[in-house]
Parts: sequence; C-alpha cells; structure tokens
Amino acid sequence: MPARLGEAYDLVIAMHPEGHGDGELLRRERPVWAAGASYPVAAPHDILPVALYPPGCLFRQWAIEALDAAARPWRLAFVSRTLAAVVAIAAQGLAITVVKVGTLPPRLRVLRDSLPPLPTADIRLHRARNLSRPAALLADHLQRAISEFGAI
Repeated sequence: MPARLGEAYDLVIAMHPEGHGDGELLRRERPVWAAGASYPVAAPHDILPVALYPPGCLFRQWAIEALDAAARPWRLAFVSRTLAAVVAIAAQGLAITVVKVGTLPPRLRVLRDSLPPLPTADIRLHRARNLSRPAALLADHLQRAISEFGAI
C-alpha cells in the first residue's frame, strides 16, 4: 500500500490482484474486454487496437500479459489517465479496452469472442492508523456502500 498512507492519505481505495493486498476487501471485480457497438468482430489474426491507461495500471498490465500469452496481435492505439477518454475512444469503435464489468459504461458492450480471459481484482479499503472520528465514519460509510453495491 502507498508509503504515504497516514502521512498524506487517511483512506485509500485500491485495486489488487484477487487474494492479494492488505486492507479490507470491499468487493471483487471482474475485468472484461469492451468496445463500442460499432466495433467490428475481429478475427483471431487481426491486429487489435487497444486503448489503455498508462504504465502502473493493473488492467493495462493484465491486458498486455493476456494478449501476449495468447499470442494475439495487438497495438497500443491510445493511452490516457482518464476513464472518460478511454471510454470515448472505445465507444467510437476505434479500439477495445478493459473495464470492470460491475461499472461497464453504457456506451460499451462486452466482447466475448476470441479474446483471452483476464484475472479477477479485489477492491480494498486501506485505513491509516489513528484515524480521526470523521475519517473513521467516512471509511465505515465507504465500506458499507461499496460492499453493498454488488460483487461479481
């Protein structure tokens, strides 16, 4: 977990590989390949244009590892730190991306054909030691709200 937890941050919600990471498990999320309605079904030998987040993103790492392990040709077509930008590119049919199935943007559809499976992620809440009462109440509220939102 971030070294600055407790120094710069009271609470951190972070994504970890399933079964790994400290903190309280809030929910499990299944990442899925997604694209806009106009994205054509790609043949297994087609080079896939992929829109991802910058290095350091777990979904980026998993997407690259899965495509490489499956020997699926791909190219990095777009990179952005913002979900809105990645979704916009995918929604226009310009690339595929990876999103959490539990929060699949309405402009995207899940791609099921000829793409390698992706690992499951744990969403965990990390609390600094000695939280103030307001921060502890917020942490409890986040824990309840996110846990009740639903899991895969």
